[in-house]
Amino acid sequence: MTGISNLILNILFILFSIFFYFWISSRLESKWHQKLATAVLSGFTIILCMTFPFFAESGFRLDLRMVPLLIGILYGGYGTGIILTLLLFGYRYYLGGAGVLQTFVLLPPIIILAFYFVKRYPNYDPLNRVLCTLMIAFFGTGGILIANFCKSKLILRMR
Repeated sequence: MTGISNLILNILFILFSIFFYFWISSRLESKWHQKLATAVLSGFTIILCMTFPFFAESGFRLDLRMVPLLIGILYGGYGTGIILTLLLFGYRYYLGGAGVLQTFVLLPPIIILAFYFVKRYPNYDPLNRVLCTLMIAFFGTGGILIANFCKSKLILRMR
């Protein structure tokens, strides 16, 4: 039950930060303050999601840190994205564990792809925004699945 409750907790962290951003952004006049709010809320949400992971049947530690990271990059821009990426890598290194190397290998291509869309994303219509985000998510999920498959094959060969 802990896995499901932590998954729900991760979702609530993300939803709370989104709703809080919409509430506070109406009071922020400058674009810089809005980007700062995006960075702070996304960073806080990344740390909370990573602090309360859920575990798969195979024992993998999972969380939804990519959601606030992508929100921060696509809506906050390059500066926000770099700060959030460094925060994510630093906190993941601090937490340690078996998935640190996977994080450092698999996330950079996803982040680079998200950076590619930063300038175009605000000009997309809602359908293209959804398609763009889904493409980044499927690319990231595919990379993780391939890495886990290769890792399991390597472990089976070692036995």
